[in-house]
Amino acid sequence: MTNTFTVSAWTNGRPNYRTGSGFGVRVSAECVDRFQRDWTDVTLMMDGVEVSVLITPAFWRSCRELRSKAIGQWLIKHGLDRWRHGSPPRIQLTHRGGNRFELAPPNPSL
Repeated sequence: MTNTFTVSAWTNGRPNYRTGSGFGVRVSAECVDRFQRDWTDVTLMMDGVEVSVLITPAFWRSCRELRSKAIGQWLIKHGLDRWRHGSPPRIQLTHRGGNRFELAPPNPSL
């Protein structure tokens, strides 16, 4: 199993394009096994900055989003904050060990 997998940008339907609130990334059902049920949070590295993001109990049911204002700010910074309905940007998430992951913008050459 590769350490890098694809997640998609997510919004709650009322994102704040100035502050970044209301954004996150959605993990597919096929990739949720990369996360351990005893984790209460994950550390995301985004452009060299580490941010702790809570894992909600709903993550294990049907709401597989990691939600954070910091993720929203990162999406805005990389121009990934707006998309056509049903076509969110795909983002690379790399498992760095333990509960640590790194977000990377999509590679335009792929």
